[in-house]
Parts: sequence; C-alpha cells; structure tokens
Amino acid sequence: MNNKDTKTAVCKVQVISPLHIGDGEEITPLEFFESNNKLVVYNLNKRLINDSNFLEELLQRTDRIKNYHEYFLRDLLTNAEKENKEFYRYTIDINENTLLLLDKQFRKSNRADIRTIVKDVNDHVYIPGSSLKGALRTAFAYMVLREDDRLRDTLERKIKEAIIIPGSYRNRVEKIYSAVEDIIFRPFKSSDAKKDIFRMLRVSDLLSSDHKLGVVGTKTLARRGLLGYINLLEAVMAESSFEGEIDLNIELGRFKEKLGWKILDTLSVSTDILLNACRSFYGDLIRFEKQYFQRHPNRREVASVERFYNVLENVTVDKNETLVRIGMGSGYYWKTLALLLMKSKLFTWENFLRRAGRRNQAKNPTLSSRVVIETHPETPVLGWVKLTLIKKRKQNA
Repeated sequence: MNNKDTKTAVCKVQVISPLHIGDGEEITPLEFFESNNKLVVYNLNKRLINDSNFLEELLQRTDRIKNYHEYFLRDLLTNAEKENKEFYRYTIDINENTLLLLDKQFRKSNRADIRTIVKDVNDHVYIPGSSLKGALRTAFAYMVLREDDRLRDTLERKIKEAIIIPGSYRNRVEKIYSAVEDIIFRPFKSSDAKKDIFRMLRVSDLLSSDHKLGVVGTKTLARRGLLGYINLLEAVMAESSFEGEIDLNIELGRFKEKLGWKILDTLSVSTDILLNACRSFYGDLIRFEKQYFQRHPNRREVASVERFYNVLENVTVDKNETLVRIGMGSGYYWKTLALLLMKSKLFTWENFLRRAGRRNQAKNPTLSSRVVIETHPETPVLGWVKLTLIKKRKQNA
C-alpha cells in the first residue's frame, strides 16, 4: 500500500462470549490431565527426549492397563511427575460443569478429545487478522447490498439463475456465494483475486497480554432439540482482550463514480465505513438470532440463549466501537443472504431449498441448526466480541 493513501487505526477486541478459531488439531487424553481446576497440556515429546528411561517406564505402566482405549495421561503419570512444571506446555481453566463433562466423557472410553485453537509456535494465543477481516468483509457486503436496490436486484437475478443450474445443493450454494463476490468485491468484471477491492484493507494478527483460555462443551441445536454428541473446544473466554492494527487504503474513494454505490454518497472511505457496516449487519443479525430462538419449539433448551441475546442487544458501544461475531458458529454468507433476501419479491429461500432438494428445511428455513454452549449457561453462544477502532494520528516528520 502507498503510505500517503493509507489510514491506520489501532484495533482492539474484547471477548464477550467464548471464542473458538480452530487450527484443525485436537489434544487427546494422552496429552492432558486435570490439576486444581485446570487442564495441564503436557509436553510428552520433551519428556521423552530429556529422560531416556521414561519410555520404558511408560510402557511398563501401560501394560497394567487392560484396555488401550483407557490410556489416559492422568493414570500414567505419578503425582510427583504431574507437579513438575518443566514439562507443561500450557494450562487451561475449566469450570465445574466442564470438569463433570470430561469425567463423563472419560467413562465413555477416550471420547474426550479437545479441538484446539490457533496459537503461535510458543503456544501463545492470537486472533488471526484474516478472521476479523472476513467478519468486516461480510458486514461491508451486507451494508452495500442493503443500501442499494440496484445491486440487490442484480444479486436476486443471479440467484434465480443459480436455482435452475444442474448439480448438487453445494454447487448451487457456491454459485450464489460467487455472485456476491463478483457484485461487491470484483465489480470491475475481473475474476482475478488480486483485483478484489477488499485488498484495500489489511488487518494484522491481534495479540494479547491479557486473556483466559478455557474449555467449553458445545452441542448442535436442531429443530427437534439438542443433538446427543458433544464437542469439546478450547476457547478464549469472556473479558479477554487483544490488540492489532488495521490499514485502510482510501484509494477506493477515487472509484466512487465508477462503482456507483449509494453508500459512498453518505460515507467516506475510512474506519467509519467499517464501523457503520458492522453496526448495520451485526445489529440485524442479533435481532434475527433473537427471533430464531424465540420461535424455536424447544423452549427449555433455548432459555439461556434468549437471555444472552437480550443482554447483548443492550451492550453499550461508543462511536468508535461495534459488536462483531468471529470464529466458529458465525456462518457469515448464509446469514447475510438470508437477512437480505428474506422478503425478496424475485426470490425466496423456501423456493431455493425446495428446488435444491432440501424439502424438509424449506418448510421452515429459519430454523436451521445452531451451535450452543452447554457448559457455560451465562455465555451460551460462541464468538461475540466488541471491536474498537482508534484512528492513529499522523506524526510530524
């Protein structure tokens, strides 16, 4: 980016509900044990390298366990070994509900794997800039389409075309997503990703000096209720804070006439446009989610979620703050399009789902499944944060 065309802002994130951004990995009961209301993730490789006799001792201990499905680190280490912090990788806070759940999973023979979150090589937690940028990107698309009838009509026509395209449900959905990309982010008729206008935005990784790492147990809430299988996730817990930077290239403003977006008539290209986009999208999303849970037939299982959204809706935000949802559970594009096109004259989700072979879902498309947290009833929804953007003042040369 050309420095003279760039505005930089300090970006701060405060976690409101448990945040899980996965790294595709898991830790198993052979890698952790519980101690004093914490999970200790143990560096077994380091122990084996440092202690040449430990492997033989470990094999002798496993011989005493008849069922290999019950090889748990908690049973393979002595109390003295558990207290030696030299081989701790990191620790995780757990509440009583999570501890009871882990014990229950242990009794089911090793079904206590925990999905891990992104960390650097030193096991320090961070929020990838790409995750926040994706949330901002979706909010930006929503705002542009909501404010511009012409663009929204174009999108609706493209979706009608996608309905009759032969192929699977997934292929049809990908065609719809591609239509959004072309209309908003590649408006100059280029399929080249380098021509994507959201390259104007650079978001650094967000680092933390004050965070709490925990474990939450989640289930899928379907129309008929909570499904039986539970997932254990590492998560950054409420009140944790992160900080990074956002660079916004203001060159987009020079394309105002060529783009023809109505939103650029009222908002300049600055951090304000990002804040307004997020307030627009996530404000509507909170109301949409509240309605979803209010209509859900399993009232007992959604009561805590309703309470959470009632509180979230009344969270105070200053002029340089907004609520955002990132990480697991977001489902951005699908909810973006559903919110925009719910009352479309040219297109309905019911029609699309029916033609795509999803007849049962078409009967009530707003009651698709959600991920809810069972172990933390005070924050039963993943991924809500408060974002603050503070413009940096240019320093005199």
